[in-house]
Amino acid sequence: MMRYRGRFGRSAYPDIVIHPSDKGQVLEEKWKKWHQLESWKRLIFHAYLRDAQVSMTQLNNPSMSYAELTLPLPYSRDLWFARSAEEFKARYIELGANSARPPCLGDLFRDFNALSNHIPRLDMPFAISIFLHAFWSLIWEYRQLASIYGPTVTANAHSNTTSLLLDSRRAELTTQLKSFHQHLQIYRTRHPTLLRDFFPLLLLLFHFLLFNLHAPLPELQLFSGKEGEDQARRVYPALRGWAGSADARRAMWHAAQVLKAARAFPKGTLQDFWGVAVCHAVLGVWGWGIVNRASPTSSSSSTCSSSSASGRVKGGGNGSEQWQAGGEDESSVVYLDGEDESGEPMQEPAVRAWIEHGQGRPAIHGLQQKQQQQQVHGDGQRRVQPCLFEDSRACAGIAQGILRANFAGVYDPLPTMTENIIVVLKQLEKAASAVGMG
Repeated sequence: MMRYRGRFGRSAYPDIVIHPSDKGQVLEEKWKKWHQLESWKRLIFHAYLRDAQVSMTQLNNPSMSYAELTLPLPYSRDLWFARSAEEFKARYIELGANSARPPCLGDLFRDFNALSNHIPRLDMPFAISIFLHAFWSLIWEYRQLASIYGPTVTANAHSNTTSLLLDSRRAELTTQLKSFHQHLQIYRTRHPTLLRDFFPLLLLLFHFLLFNLHAPLPELQLFSGKEGEDQARRVYPALRGWAGSADARRAMWHAAQVLKAARAFPKGTLQDFWGVAVCHAVLGVWGWGIVNRASPTSSSSSTCSSSSASGRVKGGGNGSEQWQAGGEDESSVVYLDGEDESGEPMQEPAVRAWIEHGQGRPAIHGLQQKQQQQQVHGDGQRRVQPCLFEDSRACAGIAQGILRANFAGVYDPLPTMTENIIVVLKQLEKAASAVGMG
């Protein structure tokens, strides 16, 4: 209906110019007109975000195209939440909203600086979220091509030219996202309060997009038994080739960063789309761990088998492994959820060595729980045990703990959709145990 009424186009949003001399009925009418147009913009972009989230969670085509949204991005929240025409006028003139029209979504794709040039006038958290959700369409287009021509879904020979084009496109998308991440970090440094509550959400979305760029999520869903055992067996050879690649290890790093960002979510907000994103990231880790352990030719199989023989004990459902004294070399553990401000895993030598050469054992930090047994180091400090990615069962348990911790003391019982996600994660736990991956 909005498309039919022409609300997606720029021409439906004429400039509202506020003069210092405006007052009384004239100012009131301008304020009402501006508020009406801004209401349409925000409705459209909220619908666009929801459409993109449905596409990301259900892995289907978006209903709205980024190319058709030529309307300006939303104005600052200071203007949107003005309580009177006089307050609106004062803020409008103070922000210099008359001087330049806000950019549209296409302007951001062409030049990230379009955001920096309009910082006072735009609703920055909303604008950044709009851009990241729109970027999903580019990744979805790439995944569609890769599903047909890529080597991960077929054993047949594929065109070298097509392969080069796919690799080039993925590299370009990765570069664009990382460049945007750098702009985001600069903006966060200069305006720390404006993104304080929104940054974990934006960071999770950023890493979730890159995870989807490097992980064949539809095949991982089939491998988990979504469409039966026959389909799981069909995609196993393709996943075996993917799991031993540097591309898969990059996906695991981004999955770990998704879990790290989820831990930082404001209380009671890790639900709906965000909860599903956590579930999808853990599904990737779960599939990677099972395929690598089952494959005798994988780069990590020797490491996994030797570590299994050294006396590791399964965790008790809290998402972390217990290490027997003297039985493990913790120096081989590579934490993929460490501190990072660059959005690039190659900044840390240990992580770079694991991604490029498979050296080490990937892990994330376990949950900090009072009942959890912790290893005492020589310096007398007690530290949370690592959750190794080779332990698919423990990783599914970690995700459950993250979801429950976000709602502790806020919701009792948990939201229905969150409970459903936890049920899915428990099924992944059982599946891992059934094939001996606990």
